[in-house]
Amino acid sequence: MDLEQALVRHTEWKNRFREAIFRQESMDADSIARDDCCELGKWLHGPGLSRFGNLSVFQTCLSRHAMFHLEAARIARMINQKQFQQAEAALEDSAYTVASSAVVVAITQLRQQTKG
Repeated sequence: MDLEQALVRHTEWKNRFREAIFRQESMDADSIARDDCCELGKWLHGPGLSRFGNLSVFQTCLSRHAMFHLEAARIARMINQKQFQQAEAALEDSAYTVASSAVVVAITQLRQQTKG
């Protein structure tokens, strides 16, 4: 698993949301809510769990990744309900910002602990 690429992909969500707001497009909020659908999530719930599941840093990453996806889905639902101003504001609110920062830190720590 390329954890550096996973970092990039999870930081790109804010841009995806802004694009959907700008274009007024719907998003698949149910899939976004699931933390086992993205490439990182599949790895976390599969091979990563088997290999590193005993590490506390792995468990932290797993829980923060799930929290991130729940917050991302909350914004996607606002977009789907055409609450574009609220969705834009939510991208800057503490819940999304905390979840986004937490998953970035967790992925970074997992990468550092498992390289090699």
